Amino acid sequence: MFHTIPHYHLKDATEAIKPLLGDYYRVSHAPIWRSFFRSQKACHYIADQGSHLYYQPKK
Repeated sequence: MFHTIPHYHLKDATEAIKPLLGDYYRVSHAPIWRSFFRSQKACHYIADQGSHLYYQPKK
């Protein structure tokens, strides 16, 4: 959400944003390599055509 936060402040930032996100906050306990391959397999893209851009599943 906030790509400008330095990595060494991410834990503090996560704790600060949890109350604001409420039920929208999600956490994964999967190993990083498993998350990487899952996102690689199900990667989405945005077609750069028209005035409205939508996420579309990888073909």
